[in-house]
Amino acid sequence: MMSALFLHMIEKRIPVIFDGAMGTQIESRAVKTEDYQGRAGCVEILNITRPDVILDIHRDYFLAGAHVVETNTLGANRSKLGEYGLAGRVHEINTSAALIARKARDMAGKNSMLLVCGSVGPTGYIHLSEPHHPEQVAFDQLAEIYEEQARGLIEGGVDMLLLETMHDLLEVRAAIFGIRRIMREKKREFPLLVQVSMDAEGRMLLGGNMMAFLGAAGNFSPAAIGLNCGMGPFEMRSHIEELLARCPYPVSMMPNAGMPHNIEGKATYTMSADEFVRTIVPLVTQRGLAIVGGCCGTTPDHIRALSGALTGKTVAMRAISPQTFISSGITGISLEEVKKPIIIGERLNTQGSKKTKELVLARNFDELFQIALDQAKSGGSIIDLCMAINERDDEKEVMACLVSFLSLRVTTPFCIDSTEASVFENALKACPGAVMINSVNFERLGDKARPILALARDFRCPVIALTIDDEGMAKTVERKIELARRIRDLACGEFGLPERFIYIDPLTFTLATGDPESEGAAEATLEAVSRIKGEMPGIRTILGVTNVSYGLKPPARRVLNNLMLYHAVKAGLDAAIFNPMQQDDPATYAPAVREAGENLIFNRSRTALADFVFCFEGAGQSAENEAADRPADLARA
Repeated sequence: MMSALFLHMIEKRIPVIFDGAMGTQIESRAVKTEDYQGRAGCVEILNITRPDVILDIHRDYFLAGAHVVETNTLGANRSKLGEYGLAGRVHEINTSAALIARKARDMAGKNSMLLVCGSVGPTGYIHLSEPHHPEQVAFDQLAEIYEEQARGLIEGGVDMLLLETMHDLLEVRAAIFGIRRIMREKKREFPLLVQVSMDAEGRMLLGGNMMAFLGAAGNFSPAAIGLNCGMGPFEMRSHIEELLARCPYPVSMMPNAGMPHNIEGKATYTMSADEFVRTIVPLVTQRGLAIVGGCCGTTPDHIRALSGALTGKTVAMRAISPQTFISSGITGISLEEVKKPIIIGERLNTQGSKKTKELVLARNFDELFQIALDQAKSGGSIIDLCMAINERDDEKEVMACLVSFLSLRVTTPFCIDSTEASVFENALKACPGAVMINSVNFERLGDKARPILALARDFRCPVIALTIDDEGMAKTVERKIELARRIRDLACGEFGLPERFIYIDPLTFTLATGDPESEGAAEATLEAVSRIKGEMPGIRTILGVTNVSYGLKPPARRVLNNLMLYHAVKAGLDAAIFNPMQQDDPATYAPAVREAGENLIFNRSRTALADFVFCFEGAGQSAENEAADRPADLARA
């Protein structure tokens, strides 16, 4: 397969050179008005009416030294072609474009390192944060549009595919989803490169930054991630350097020939080939930029200069460990890099907060937004969203609306909290970034988890898994470890999820009952965390920490919660579902209070509970604290 050639070049650190602009070259050819068949501006129709012109352009770029030419199909999707009355000719236009590029490759030299890349661009639709806006386009519709175009390109014989000049991260995810679906149908894997356009400030059209982009695309293991259009090489350089520092995949850069100048009412690009190359080459040889080419205004001369400057050069070594990204539509985080423990703010949970439940019943998204902001400002790295309400059965609709509403308003990524696969699916199709899924377990021998794990696989999302099976919630250390292994084997073995995507919650139970059976519950949980980290080092751990104190007065809850969190982190905990607004440093507690709390956690005496409660005799209970968290994860189990 020719696609193996691209992977070989990446592995051997040979700089991969793409072609330059298509539109600039079409303008320089003798294309007549009638060649557009009354569809002025639709350059894709030239694949049918003037294949000789497109062939000539491809051949010029190959002769200039490009390893890869892109098909003339940037706007060859049903949406864009529909503007010209060509929606029914998507397959024909894309197949023809691929065949033309293949012919140019054959003419340039069959035995050379030459490849054809299918160019796939935006639909023109824009994802808005108002769920029922009349211009909103559903995720499934977008995925079908991209699947249709990719089918034509693949059947025409392309070696690889490039999503380029993308502006909308929800559309990026839908496109990847649709393209991967056609690959599965064809039972062939094609390298898929993903590029977006940003402004000089490093923001996309809807405000997303580089981490938002990585959150949208980074977990899909693309063949490369990069930028094109929007900027010249100098303006693009700092943003490419950010990608090179954060992205574990090959990075691509295809800038314009400088910034445009308005000459006689027309955007004109004037950067010379030498200037173009001067900024790009050091990024390849010194920083590890793997793939280069040109966008608006670039010509075969720019590609010839790039090829000449990189002949015999090697891409600098760059090694970044695998990352797990999650993001909203504005920004995101790598779960491998964020400070541990990762705090998942728990206040937007209808099962644990009376206030949140009332706001959801009233559809008061503005106030829910304020709670989300407070959780983020207080140190929450992720926001847990649970919309299940006994009074109504519209959980999946409400969840999708809230995710869509918040995604372009908050910087904090989401953890979608439910027991229903349909709720997760709706949320995933509404979010422009990757989310965390909470939760799955091993009930019905894993059958209950399978539909949810399939979504996690298809949308590339990390998953929280509870140590629960048909016998109930695991209470002993050995049962917790046994179920952690079984869940890991199911998620990673059957569904192919990376181990770093799996966050095992060995469950925290309340110590407030005085029941002798629960006296050692916290200690068992801490030991389970430690053993999971030691025996399954690739797996992550998480706890719904505040369950440990359910039933105590709010001041006592706060202390016990923070002590439990402190000791869980010492045991190796990676993440905690916790209210960041109530996170303390236990070193600030009075020694007697801290000792009493730790005696309770580690079951050091028969009177540990009474001694701890006595420390808070007379402590008040504010209205705010009356809405303190219930053990939401166990209530849902």
